[in-house]
Amino acid sequence: MKIFSYQLPYKPTVLTFDETIELIDDYKINGNYEAFNKLIVHNSLLVISIVNNEFKSYGDLNDLISAGMIGLIKGIDRFDSTRGVLSKYASYWIKQQIRMYINNNRHIRLPTLAFRGMMHIKKYMAQYTKKYNREPSNAQIYKAMKAKGVGITRNSVSLLKFHGLGAVTSLDQCLTSGRDSNPTTALDIQPDNHVAKPYTELVKCEDTALVRQCLNTLPFKEQIILVERFYNNKTLAHIGRVFGISHERIRQLQERALKRLKRLLKRDFECYERNNYNR
Repeated sequence: MKIFSYQLPYKPTVLTFDETIELIDDYKINGNYEAFNKLIVHNSLLVISIVNNEFKSYGDLNDLISAGMIGLIKGIDRFDSTRGVLSKYASYWIKQQIRMYINNNRHIRLPTLAFRGMMHIKKYMAQYTKKYNREPSNAQIYKAMKAKGVGITRNSVSLLKFHGLGAVTSLDQCLTSGRDSNPTTALDIQPDNHVAKPYTELVKCEDTALVRQCLNTLPFKEQIILVERFYNNKTLAHIGRVFGISHERIRQLQERALKRLKRLLKRDFECYERNNYNR
């Protein structure tokens, strides 16, 4: 903070309400830019206070203060001395300008409402972690944000929490050191979610073979009912017309077949586990 203060023409002090109104009127009515400059210098303490209390962890302090000073200038220029207090009015413009600076300098820009929600979440997480020495759960964050009137959904908490942590890495970032002729990038180690994992495919094939084996031990009519119901997605009424019986009777046969199949699968699975354990 001292680095920024040394750039000012003189040491800023807190102005009284009457002094502020006098300088505002001198600038607005008489066009005295010296009064305008005095308002900027003396209210720079407000900018420093806001940055220190609310935005300290969002970047370089001098850059944040510079953005806040731009907001202060806008606030002073648009302030009406007959309505309200300058510090409250200028605080809105200071915060808005700082938020805009932070969001514009992010790798991924967020909509205004989402960005404000992210900042509320980050502030709450910092306070909660300092008090309880652990991070709050997503449910706790959502409940706290709802109590504060922050308009975010339950599903957006984890996404905004991720953005608040600043966990953004370039996919072109090199992960290997030295003069490697074929450097490994972050993109090279990203899993392809569209390709099934070999282990998953193996388990799926083994499960399918086991179900088919147990299914072949059932009576022929029960086999047909289960295949038509769960493989071909036929209705009970359709299968009933094929066999010439009511759909209620088909439902009863289906339930009996499922119980038999479940019992056979349980027996074979227990045998499989017992054989592997004996090995």
